[in-house]
Amino acid sequence: MKILLISGSRNPNGQTARAGNALLDGAAEAGAETEKIFLPVMKIERCRQCEDTGWGLCADDGRCIIEDDFAYVFEKVKAADVVI
Repeated sequence: MKILLISGSRNPNGQTARAGNALLDGAAEAGAETEKIFLPVMKIERCRQCEDTGWGLCADDGRCIIEDDFAYVFEKVKAADVVI
C-alpha cells in the first residue's frame, strides 16, 4: 500500500509535521510504502484559465502549459492508494 502525506503547514518541524510523521512511521512499520510532500517548498502556480471557456490543454490533452511542480504532485496522488 502506498500512502502519500501532503503537508501545507509553514513549519516543517511543528505539531502538524510531527503528527504526520508519526502517522507515516506507524504505517511504514505496518508494511506500507510512505512518502511526504511539503508544499511550501514547491513551486506551484495558479491556473491561468488559458481559453475563454476557462479551460485549456488540461481539458483537451490532460496537461498544463505551466511548468511547475503541480504535475509531480498530481502523479504522486494518482499513484497513491491513500492520500492524507
